[in-house]
Amino acid sequence: MESRVMSSELWNAVAVVVVTFIGYQILNKVLWRGIWTPLRLRRIMVKQGVRGPPFRFPFGQVLEFVTFMNSFPEVVPLDSYADLSPTVTPQYALYYPQFPGAKYFLYWWGKTTRLCVRDPEIAKEVFINNHAHLKCAHLGDTYLMKGLIGRGLVALMGEKWSTERRAINPFFHQDALKGMVEAMVEGTATEIQKWEQIVAQAGGSAEIDIEADMHKISGRILSLTAFGTDSEKGFQVYETQTELAKEYYQMLRGVGFWIIPRYSDIPLKSHRHMRQMAKKIDTLLHEILDGRLEAVRKGVTNSYGNDLLGRMLTSAADGWSEGSPDFNLQSVIENSKLFYFAGQDTVANASLFTMLMLTLHPEWQDRARAEVMEVVGDEESFDASVLSRLKVVKILHHLSWLDRVLGSSRANFGFVFLSCRWGW
Repeated sequence: MESRVMSSELWNAVAVVVVTFIGYQILNKVLWRGIWTPLRLRRIMVKQGVRGPPFRFPFGQVLEFVTFMNSFPEVVPLDSYADLSPTVTPQYALYYPQFPGAKYFLYWWGKTTRLCVRDPEIAKEVFINNHAHLKCAHLGDTYLMKGLIGRGLVALMGEKWSTERRAINPFFHQDALKGMVEAMVEGTATEIQKWEQIVAQAGGSAEIDIEADMHKISGRILSLTAFGTDSEKGFQVYETQTELAKEYYQMLRGVGFWIIPRYSDIPLKSHRHMRQMAKKIDTLLHEILDGRLEAVRKGVTNSYGNDLLGRMLTSAADGWSEGSPDFNLQSVIENSKLFYFAGQDTVANASLFTMLMLTLHPEWQDRARAEVMEVVGDEESFDASVLSRLKVVKILHHLSWLDRVLGSSRANFGFVFLSCRWGW
């Protein structure tokens, strides 16, 4: 009997310790990190003359942003040139007018305090100089984000960032991109032929919703230019990453993500599915990489290929350590994820926007088409060097409304409406 009492007391003591520990963690998260830290940072910044809206627990200004963005119509008439940038960066539209003349202001994304800066000199200081107390946003710190975009160039700082940038930069020089034009043409041919058949069957005129097709074209171009002969598996990477991104964004819309610590680690059905997709992306990339390495090792081929993956493998050192300062095989995997993610919607959306603008200005469409037929002709393959002779297309490229689009897509990166650094 006495033994049972002691056992019961022991379990009660353990339960008290566990409950106390859990309670401490909750208080630490909620009171210290969720309330005290944001208010303390606000007081510090106010003393330095930095203003901003009041902190609101637990979401900060997120609910204000959602309400503001929902006030805009979902569909805008094609003849409307309304400024829709507030739907992308609502913080600028909401708070800069409240603080006229201010070069920066504070706001809160959940419990995270953000200092919004639009002074180019301060931005230059932050991004160019290597400050020890500033680092990139935590883009790849969770398993899901690591599976989605990897720990590539965009998530690095310091020596590792410099090493990888030097290794990757030559792959996007003009001469290197010229070698990818044939793959880009191949990636678009299937859908264009499908459109031609639809128009022919409709008697010469048809209405086609091309948005989904443009995303397929984007995926094929990425797969062919990045993985060449392995483009089938590359397209599987693209499709899986696209699906993972959609589910991840859906998770971000939920309240739980913003108030429950490490919410993505909770074994919900949707979270398990996202982890499976992240694992599938890793598996596919490793299969492609191992196949290239094995082919060279066995003497089946004497090079890793002339596509983006082959060029990266040629420059990469052996090793799979993420902590290594070298551009190694693990770096190839991480940056492959990044390039796919960065180019997922960029090429498609840039092309759709360009086609929309040319539709609204048919005179430029006619001039551009006539020039392309004259310089390039109607051949399926052509020399990429002739592209420099397209004068009208160059004019279109340098128009302010188009330059931002084509300039971004040429580098396989989307519009950068904001960029973050974390201070600690």
